[in-house]
Amino acid sequence: MACLVQAAPEEDLPELLQGLLQNKSARKDAFASLDEIHRRLRERRELRLTREELETYRHCAPIVGSKDWSKETVSWILNELRSEGMPEWTELCLLDVGSSYGAFFGHGFNVVALDLAPAHPEVLEGDFLQVEVAEAKELRKLDGAGRLLSLKAGGFDAVVMSLVLSFLPTPALRREMLDRARRCLRTGGALLLVEKTSLAPTDRTGTSQRQRFEEALLAAGFQSRRYAAVGRLEGDRRPHAHAWHLKRTEGPVLPEPLPRFKE
Repeated sequence: MACLVQAAPEEDLPELLQGLLQNKSARKDAFASLDEIHRRLRERRELRLTREELETYRHCAPIVGSKDWSKETVSWILNELRSEGMPEWTELCLLDVGSSYGAFFGHGFNVVALDLAPAHPEVLEGDFLQVEVAEAKELRKLDGAGRLLSLKAGGFDAVVMSLVLSFLPTPALRREMLDRARRCLRTGGALLLVEKTSLAPTDRTGTSQRQRFEEALLAAGFQSRRYAAVGRLEGDRRPHAHAWHLKRTEGPVLPEPLPRFKE
């Protein structure tokens, strides 16, 4: 299913204040804005955003990244990229999908980062569900305006998707995102996946929900190497995110189950 960022009926979103990173109440406004965008996408059941929503997302996503729990997930991913079986950092080709503010620049990787609404000058504007994945010599191809047109099939050692699948409003779109990530990865390549605990609690009550999600990942051709519950909100001892280091398998993929959240 093709998904375009198109015009949608314009609606007002909470207005962001100056100094969001320093103002606690303004940070809450930013999180509320993202929640509102997610709610609208679920209602539309397609990835269709207004210009206003894209601009709000551009400003809000780095605020999420500034939280301690989000920084902990980045640290976890960086440690996994150092783990056994991964290439040397200076040789590692990394695809950061939904990058926003470019968390993985400056670490020595060969990074291709993309987002619908980039908040960093080196992050390319592009819709991963629309970008062509094809045999090529170069890792990426841009149009005349610098937007991402295509990615090299099998050209990447690792793909990062942090809070990306939950941004998509349907299980079918999430599966399409996983299929595209798999096509971008080399044989044995790694998918580093992070999702908030809205997917499932990290205690025993959420174990079966998480297992069903992992079954959907396996059906899409990804086997879990490591799982961790990471990141904590201020004043809360409970982890705030699930994190997986997944390996691209070579066996056949299955059409089901699809990756589901609390729809």
